[in-house]
Amino acid sequence: MYPVDRFGDWPGFFVRVVRRLFDTSRQAKVAGLLFGNASRLPTSASQWWVLAGLGMVASGFALYCWNKGASLVDGGTLMVMNNALVPADLLVNLLLCNCDADLWRLGLGGTVIASSLLLTQVGSRQLLVAKERR
Repeated sequence: MYPVDRFGDWPGFFVRVVRRLFDTSRQAKVAGLLFGNASRLPTSASQWWVLAGLGMVASGFALYCWNKGASLVDGGTLMVMNNALVPADLLVNLLLCNCDADLWRLGLGGTVIASSLLLTQVGSRQLLVAKERR
């Protein structure tokens, strides 16, 4: 689909992706050696598996879904949803970790973000109607 159209063939695209993965892993290793604290690394194999699963599978899948969704909506909706990540993260943190938070401010912020999403949708519909009248 997209990669074939952009790069012409799958083998060339695959080589570029693997090369980029090796480049970024090399940069992460250098940064880890320079700035990391070796005593804080995981100590058991199960901790390493959890770290790898969260890093590669969960984060990679979430980034793919975010980019796929970003290609399907307009810029205003994407901008609002990018700001909605913070209250959503706080809400998940409240539900899973039982952390304390100011629910009034969280609700107020969520209401502002939801209303801006509504305004974005209304504005984009008005633009579509104006274009159809021309």
